[in-house]
Amino acid sequence: EMSYDLNARQMLSAFVAIAVLAAAGCARNEGNGNAAEQPDSAHPAESSSGESLKPAPVGELVDLAVKDPANEAFLLGTGGTISGTFTPIYDGLVRAVAVQVGTFSRTSDGSLSVKLCPQATECVEGTANMDTFEDNGYAVLPLSRAVNLAANAPVEYSLTRTAGEKAFAIWTYPSDTETTLPDGGKVPRAPKFALKY
Repeated sequence: EMSYDLNARQMLSAFVAIAVLAAAGCARNEGNGNAAEQPDSAHPAESSSGESLKPAPVGELVDLAVKDPANEAFLLGTGGTISGTFTPIYDGLVRAVAVQVGTFSRTSDGSLSVKLCPQATECVEGTANMDTFEDNGYAVLPLSRAVNLAANAPVEYSLTRTAGEKAFAIWTYPSDTETTLPDGGKVPRAPKFALKY
């Protein structure tokens, strides 16, 4: 009987402790209001997809992911321009833009220029000779000055072949954004870009 009384007291004490803890938790939540919905300034910023934004890796090429690996080559003649938008995944100063190209076993000649316009009044350009381009690799186009690009903010671009006579191509991939072709037509495809911070 003594043992029964002791067990009953222990159980009663446990119930009381649980009730006290539950009440304290409710009071804390009520005191914070919508605290759970507010961002914690001690944590990294988040992208629209909820992923934490990390510092841009300085000095490295950062690939911009493609929607689908089904690539198609678009032949770009001298004087031809394609344009559209891409979206950076990091905040930071970009020093060069790279685009995947086809040089037909490095026989393409001439040069390729890029123009970036993160804002209508803040465009920057860059050019490189095709003899530096790897076939089916990235053509790296150093910019005339570093430009500050914001993560998740679309950037307008144009790519122009400014010289050359031999065949040259830009690889394109299925995209949610359209690319404007030299004849003014639009296609739901985009070049594969990388940014050098």
